[in-house]
Order: sequence, then C-alpha cells, then structure tokens
Amino acid sequence: MMNQKGGDQYDQWLEQLHIDFKHWAWGPVSRSFKALVQSSKHTQEQAKVAIAQLLNAMDGETESAKAYMTQRLCDAFIRKMPHWDDIDPISMDQSPHVSQLNTQVFEEGKAGLDELVVIKLNGGLGTSMGCQGPKGLIEVKNQHSFLSWTTLQLNAFNQRYNTRVPLILMNSAYTHEATRQWGQDHEDIIYIQQSMAPRLLEGSFLPCKDLSVAESKYPPGHAELYWVLIESGLYEQLISDGKRYAMISNIDNMGASVHLGIYGWLRANRVPFVMEVSQRTMADKKGGAVVKINDQMSLLEAAQVPHAHHAQFEDISTFTAFNTNTIWVDLVNLYETVTKKGLELPVIMNQKQIESCPIVQLEAAIGAGISNFPDAQVMGVNRDRFLPIKTTRDLFLLQSDLYALDSSGAPSRAKNHHEKEGPIVTLSEEFAKIQNYQDRVQVHPSLVAATHVQLKGDIWFLEPTILVGRVVIEVEQGARFELPKGQYKNCKLYISRDGQQTQVSISGED
Repeated sequence: MMNQKGGDQYDQWLEQLHIDFKHWAWGPVSRSFKALVQSSKHTQEQAKVAIAQLLNAMDGETESAKAYMTQRLCDAFIRKMPHWDDIDPISMDQSPHVSQLNTQVFEEGKAGLDELVVIKLNGGLGTSMGCQGPKGLIEVKNQHSFLSWTTLQLNAFNQRYNTRVPLILMNSAYTHEATRQWGQDHEDIIYIQQSMAPRLLEGSFLPCKDLSVAESKYPPGHAELYWVLIESGLYEQLISDGKRYAMISNIDNMGASVHLGIYGWLRANRVPFVMEVSQRTMADKKGGAVVKINDQMSLLEAAQVPHAHHAQFEDISTFTAFNTNTIWVDLVNLYETVTKKGLELPVIMNQKQIESCPIVQLEAAIGAGISNFPDAQVMGVNRDRFLPIKTTRDLFLLQSDLYALDSSGAPSRAKNHHEKEGPIVTLSEEFAKIQNYQDRVQVHPSLVAATHVQLKGDIWFLEPTILVGRVVIEVEQGARFELPKGQYKNCKLYISRDGQQTQVSISGED
C-alpha cells in the first residue's frame, strides 16, 4: 500500500498526464498503473517519463489508442510472465474438431448468416518480402491478390446462400489509402483504421527521436482491433444492423473463409470466443501455442517462455495446438468485456534495428484475447484452413500446381501429392524479395511430385519444368542459370561461374 504522501504524488502525476479516466478504454490501464506503484522507485520514475512521452508522441490519436499503448508500455515495465509450472498444454486429441461437426450445426450456421460479419486484418506491408505497398495487393495466384481473392470467396459464399455477409478491412496508415483506391469497385466493403504508435528505444522505452518521420511509427499489433471496433463507432452500427458475430483472420491466410459448421457450433453452444487451431508442425514450433494457465484457456507465445524452457515449448508432441489466428467472437460479449472488465493482453516486445537504431515495438496478439473469456473454446481444423503467405517460399508453393482454386475461390491441395506437409522448399536470398522472385519465376515449375526442392543462386524459370522427388539446383555466385524445359528427378545440378553444368543422381530420401 502507498502511504498518503505517495498516494498524493501518484494522483498529481496522473493529473499531469491529462488522462480522461471516464473513457471506457482507460479502466484496465488504471490497474496497470497501480501495479507499477508496487515496483521499484527507479522503475516508477522511468515509467512516468516514458508514459508522458508516449502520450505526447500520440497526440492526435484516439483515447482508446492512447490507452491501448499505455497499457502495453506499463506491462513492458512490469514484465509479468506466467509461471512455467502453471502451464498446461492443450491436446489436439481432446479438443473438438471440425471433422466431427454434425449437420445440425451447419444448419444453425445457415440460419444465422444475417448476424455474421467477416473482418480481415489488412495493416501489413509484407516487409519480410520487400513489398513496397500493402501486402494485400500482392498478386498470389491466377491474377488474384489477397484482397481480390478474399472478395471472390465472400461474394461466391453470399451468392450460394443468398445472403449478404459484409467484409470489414482493418487497415493501417501504411495500407489505408491504397486499399481504399483498390476498393473503389467494391462499394460494400467497410473500412476501419488502426492507430500508429511511436517506436521506442530499447531499454528506456522512450520514443526514438533519431528515426526519420517515415520510420518513427508503426501499427501496434492486430489486437488493437478490439478497441478500434468500439472507438470507431462501427460496433454500434453493426449491432443496430442486427449483427452479432464476427470471423476475424489475417488477409494473407488464403484458407480462412466462412465455415458454416464452426459458425453454427459457436451459435448453438453460445461460445463467446472460438480460436481455430491446427496440429503444430516443425514449421510452427516457434509460433503461438494454445495452453491452459491456471485452468484458463490462453495463448502462449515464444516471448513469454523462460529461456530454460524453450526446448520444451518447441516440442510439437507436447505443445500440439497451434494458433491459426482465425477467431470467431460474439460481438456483444466482446463489447461488455472490453468496456466493463477491460482486456488483459500480454505485451509482445518486438525488437528491431531500424536506421541503425535499436528499437522495440510494443504489440499484442489478437489471439491472446482468449484468456479474457472463461467459456472460450478452440476448434481443431485441417491445414487447408491455414495457408499463410509470409515469405516467397510460401508463394512458390501456393502458385504451383500443388494448389488449385475452385469456382468459389477456395484453395484445394492436389490430391495426387503424397506428402501432407511437403514438399520441403528452400530458396536462397536471390528469391527473398518479391520483385526478384517474380522476375525469376515467370513459368512456375510443377511441384506436385516433388518432396524436397533446394534452389541456391541466380536461377531463372522461363520454360515449363517438372520437379520430381528431391531436386537440388546450385549456381555458383556470379553465374546466371535458366533451367531448360524438361523433367528433373532425384538429381543435383551444379552450375559453375563459367557456365559448366554437372548433374548427378541423388537419393529421394533425406
């Protein structure tokens, strides 16, 4: 407990911040402030300066945006971590699975389509692929971008079921203008925009003043959607239009479309929050896993795991349920939780080096909201509902004959490919950036019979080719190689700088 003098100083400090504590978004932040008071005097003083400078840097943003980021900053100073012994992994075998849903829940889903909205998270630039504009506008397959593919899927769904499930896009300052321009031919799309927060210096958490204006701010994580829905007034509009439920997913997840069974199951069981989870694979071992912490469903990210337990966390036979970041929420329940109780979301500290400045971006995962709903559930899904495109390697797979689009825009995997997760593809840095990748892969090789593909060097695909089994192509630095038309099976090609080619047979096994 603070003494009277300490309490007076605390109140004076809050007054200096000019915070409107009557605003619904500041409720949980006041709890974080009280937790800060229990920390060391040094931490308190450092936090006070950092919070004041954060709010100053966010002048002009909404109250909910300021509250959202202030809570992230408080938690960064407090650094609450779950106790490892309190963590209980959720077993996929013991969770409901989409394959077990009966016809009744599908009918329940159909009956409630007038109450559903689809929300896509569209704030990213795809910097990992060197994108210059919104990631949602990258062409991914059959001349469709992520955005056009999404509208194709939803339009086909609406026509099939004679309904009008609306599409909502949450943009950022990076993507809003270009997305709105693209959407001129889609008048029924609803747009909301998240805030921009200052990048902070690692250690002090003060806004970094050495960055250029363009690099000084960032969109602070998907979880801000919970606040933006309400602050923007969209929540009230949706409720007045008779909407009650939302399906939320990443714009780059090509498998995330409306599923009548999951939606009907949510309605029939009155579940406030459902997260789609898939069997964790080696490719997912560093991604978020769904667990129970003190008997409450929670999302555990790698950043929350003590270093001594990283190997255990990456054990996919123990932590089996992987968060696909597709969630379904009851909007009324969400509103009550956000405005009355306040959402408690673990802070994610994303460390980066930008313009030679070591900075940290404070964010929160939208899936972490699951821990705020005592009756939340997970729903197991197959990998066809989780097709994220994060790298050019993912594009290389999706754009091949491994996947096809049906008339509704839904991607389906080739039935004659025997590997559930393969082929395993490795691309060198020549393919890492989207423009370089598109230049080099002009005619996509067939991968339906491939198990392993390794490409290293300046390799160009300009003619039809078929890769079978295990194929390794290595081009010496300084050489350019255009792969001739034909079939390549269980072989390694080596091209020297002077253009000499060596081809040897290799085993189709690892």
